[in-house]
Amino acid sequence: MKMKHVYQIISCLVLFMMVESDLFAQKDFFGMQTITLADQEFALKWSAKTRNDRYMEEFLLPSENFAGFVQKVTVECSQENKSVEDEMRELMAKLAVKKEQNIVFSFEQIDSPVEGEVWIEYVQGNVQGGQSFTMEWNLNRYRLVNNRVVLFRVIHRAYDKELDDFMKVINKKRDKWIKDAASFQLETVKVKK
Repeated sequence: MKMKHVYQIISCLVLFMMVESDLFAQKDFFGMQTITLADQEFALKWSAKTRNDRYMEEFLLPSENFAGFVQKVTVECSQENKSVEDEMRELMAKLAVKKEQNIVFSFEQIDSPVEGEVWIEYVQGNVQGGQSFTMEWNLNRYRLVNNRVVLFRVIHRAYDKELDDFMKVINKKRDKWIKDAASFQLETVKVKK
């Protein structure tokens, strides 16, 4: 093999490795590689920017993955000049449709313990063949920060065998989960361009 071909192969391999590392590296749009709630550290596992300038990041406990997580934290920033009311209206409309489809079991706006925020709580299940195989308790916090609506969502999920008792778990742990979610400061979320 000629030396020219060896250099071309090495160049291709280096380029491939650079592309691969960028494909799996998550861009940190908000300056937060981790989020700590109730002494548990959630690590940034996925991020995206949409065409309409909306930013999203998802955080999981280090031992968990998206296929089988028990807890997840999501942070989103709307495009500029959106209002909290617009974001809420959109979510409530989606939840109403999902309730008609028996995906969402309950949803409501709840009193926010943090001034200047709007909170929505809902329970949903993923239905397959008429049988629920996951159920989630979701808490969404909304706040206007630097001309963007910040959404902070905490999800607790149960699977198969745990489903029968999950509503009891929610009733037992709901106050603690709300307190844990309230500990995060939404005003610290800033889009880094």
